[in-house]
Amino acid sequence: MLSSLALLALQAPAPGAVDELQGSEAIASSVSRVVGELDRAFLASGDPLAGELGEAWVDGDARAVMEPAAADPSSWSAAASPRPVLVERSAEVPMALDPSTGREDAIEDLRGSFRAVSEALGGAPTRPAEINAKGVEPAGDGAWDVRLRVRHLREVPGEEARSAKSIWTLRVSEAADGTLVLLGWAGSVIERVALQGSPAFEDVTATALGGAPATEWLADSIMGLRDRLDVDVGVGLLGHHGVAVADVNGDGLEDLYLCQPGGVPNQLWLRLPGGQFMEAARGGGLDLVDATTSALFVDLDGDADLDVILGLASGVVVLARTEQGYVEAERFERSGITSLTAADINMDGRLDVYACAYANPYDGSTFPLPYHDAENGQANLLIANVTEEPDKLILGDATEETGLDRAGSRFSFAATFEDIDDDGDPDLYVANDFGRNALYINNGTGYFRNRAAELGVEDVAAGMGAAFADLDRDGQVDLYVSNMESSAGRRITSQPGFQGGADEPTLSLFRRHAKGNSLFLRTPDGGFVESGLATTGHWAWGGIPVDLDGNGWLDLFVPNGFVSAARPGAPDL
Repeated sequence: MLSSLALLALQAPAPGAVDELQGSEAIASSVSRVVGELDRAFLASGDPLAGELGEAWVDGDARAVMEPAAADPSSWSAAASPRPVLVERSAEVPMALDPSTGREDAIEDLRGSFRAVSEALGGAPTRPAEINAKGVEPAGDGAWDVRLRVRHLREVPGEEARSAKSIWTLRVSEAADGTLVLLGWAGSVIERVALQGSPAFEDVTATALGGAPATEWLADSIMGLRDRLDVDVGVGLLGHHGVAVADVNGDGLEDLYLCQPGGVPNQLWLRLPGGQFMEAARGGGLDLVDATTSALFVDLDGDADLDVILGLASGVVVLARTEQGYVEAERFERSGITSLTAADINMDGRLDVYACAYANPYDGSTFPLPYHDAENGQANLLIANVTEEPDKLILGDATEETGLDRAGSRFSFAATFEDIDDDGDPDLYVANDFGRNALYINNGTGYFRNRAAELGVEDVAAGMGAAFADLDRDGQVDLYVSNMESSAGRRITSQPGFQGGADEPTLSLFRRHAKGNSLFLRTPDGGFVESGLATTGHWAWGGIPVDLDGNGWLDLFVPNGFVSAARPGAPDL
């Protein structure tokens, strides 16, 4: 008999009670929770079956999984780097039950998979595993095959940090009372990552920024601020607030500008020669309390000091740097600004600014229609710069005149300028959450035409960020787009019952919304081809190419995550 804990964890609807889509989602959720229980027992005692679940979870009719064929792992090591990263990969494990074996063999396979993790890490993991269900397939006779991707980490002071990624396939059977039991287990470590030597980065927040009072607002979560401040001041649910790095005071040291939720003053941290920082936003007139999402420090008037453009929940504000500090020069009303980028689009020697805007579905303002190809978002904004005298900024909305109003209302998160066609002027790529991404090609005078589909980079895939760089070192810039990767989304959109009646092109667009990041490599004819590499990034935001290990090749740093509750009852998106 299963324990009460196992009954709670394994409860799932019978196939006849719900449709296949809902049933498979319930199965995946239940199995993921059980594997989490096994993992916690493994961390506590070294035996995944030592916990309350015990061996009772394994069905009496269980059959062991056949030993997968040995795979030749492909290895890559940045040998030229003083701190190489080693990655080893091997083939994924198929599911094939062996009828000649029995329950004890199945139990040994389960335990063997956890032992393989410790061997790959060089010791026991130091924290609970990250578990994601990647696929659920009916196996007949009330059985299901559930495929999980499991990542373990080992971090021990004085040792190299290691991670191990495993693919585990579980065949589970659903009993008449809705509980699940294990029939078979297939598992293999498919990737090991080791960072040689001491950690490359160290958290110096406490020593660099010091203590209260300036850091008190940095310690509070979005949910904490929503508890303390009136909702009308602009503390949003999602916390889209960026950071800018620039030498604001011209002393040769990079400073930090932190954008804050509404009601909380933005902060300017000036770098001191000794490595510490001093908060100085109020003295420079930069302590705005408007809900601020992004900041861009650039010289708009050609006087060799940095002006600043701020993206607000209510629009864009431009502040000119003067002898008296920062003074507001212009303001453009546009709700939901998410990011800013600048380039001289018409080659007149003055930087122009492009602002991405977003209509937030989570606050009830607008729901994307259609979800997979929406064009009913907030309109983006091109700010033309015709300034002729220092400290006397002259700016105007030129979105329509430049052709950037076309396909410009697609729930945009990020944009970046790059000379794609090598003609000497900047072109523009825009990553959209719910609509097709756009690649605007500049005709040389500052007028743009969207050619994303023609050049192969439309990427309908919940875009959160974009970056250009020569990733394959062929002398041409490639494109990396950060998207949403969702295990649940892939499972749902692959089910036969999903969007019944929709044609294959439409279904393909829905599937792309959950597939992950996109890497487009430049082709000799000037277009791009999607490589299929570097897709994993979870819920990615603004991945950037950077050579982290000093070997001359660009790596990809991809921040990821969404809203996760820190306390019971709080929203968890």
